[in-house]
Amino acid sequence: MKNKINIKKWKEYNLKNDLNFEIYHGQRLTKAARIEGDIPLLTAGKINQGVGSYIGNPLCIYKDSITVDMFGNCFYHKGKYSGDDNIYFYINGSISEKSKLYIVSILSKKLFNSYSYIDQFRQDDADNLSVYLPTTSSGSPDWEYMECYIEKIKQEMEKFISNLNKTKDINNSKIDTQTWKEFEIGELFEIKSPKVYHTREVKEDSNGIPYVVRSKYNNGVKYYVRNEENFILNPSNVISFGAELDASFLVPSDFGFFDPQVGFFDKVQMTFARKKYTADQLRTLENNFFEDKVNQMAARGGQASIYVEDILFGGGFIGFNTQVGVGVPSYTAGMPELNGQLHLKIMPAQDL
Repeated sequence: MKNKINIKKWKEYNLKNDLNFEIYHGQRLTKAARIEGDIPLLTAGKINQGVGSYIGNPLCIYKDSITVDMFGNCFYHKGKYSGDDNIYFYINGSISEKSKLYIVSILSKKLFNSYSYIDQFRQDDADNLSVYLPTTSSGSPDWEYMECYIEKIKQEMEKFISNLNKTKDINNSKIDTQTWKEFEIGELFEIKSPKVYHTREVKEDSNGIPYVVRSKYNNGVKYYVRNEENFILNPSNVISFGAELDASFLVPSDFGFFDPQVGFFDKVQMTFARKKYTADQLRTLENNFFEDKVNQMAARGGQASIYVEDILFGGGFIGFNTQVGVGVPSYTAGMPELNGQLHLKIMPAQDL
């Protein structure tokens, strides 16, 4: 479980009225009107923290700001930036960078999935935006606590990056695998099918447990859900395989192993694993399934032609009869190849 922060003494603050942020709205600027330059232009989106391009247009420039776009994406931008009309800038030069980073971390969680094309973050939302923050005994924001918290995270990340950079100095030659041995997955691990909970059976809770689904993103964690008393949880530090044999990934903490849909491929995948396929064999199977899926999607968008031999007339067109050969190839060992004839008798308004 995650370490929980005690928020009992936190207080809600309006950014405009309580924290004295000045709010500015970006200016309309189409792509066609942009002039290449050196000033970062912010627009709606998560990629590159919203930086869409660099411009030389004479737009207003804001420094060291917290920004929120039309979708509720929130960032802190150090330095000078401009923004289009999908961006709102929150400016307060008396609040430190680390405190702004702390505020952004809270706002990002609050605003996540709250806005969309249909329901956009606009001026009223900007004016009424508030955030819960640690509070001193006197009732003011505990800026010292926030700065110390961010500084601790910064030091941890700097240490991590330093250790990562040290690996560059280690021998960069290829790892010698001559003495390596191949092991069957079934020999190394106990393989179990997890208890499945559907989306309708869980309730989202930011302080809950990871809700793991079939996905290669975020280690499969869709969001956090409430840990109900009747939930059957899986142990920590497990390796999981997605229902369609996506690449495996490590789930680092106790979790309820959930998937929104359990079907044929789930059962096939577990059958493969229980047959003690090696890692290379599993990767080959995964690639085959991927190729089959691509071919399947291509087939869905295609069309076929058949020759109609028997057209029926009787005072005009009545219908037609035809037949066509169909077949299903053997996709995997043990699956038979199927062939046959499909007979069609077609008349307007009814199929016989």
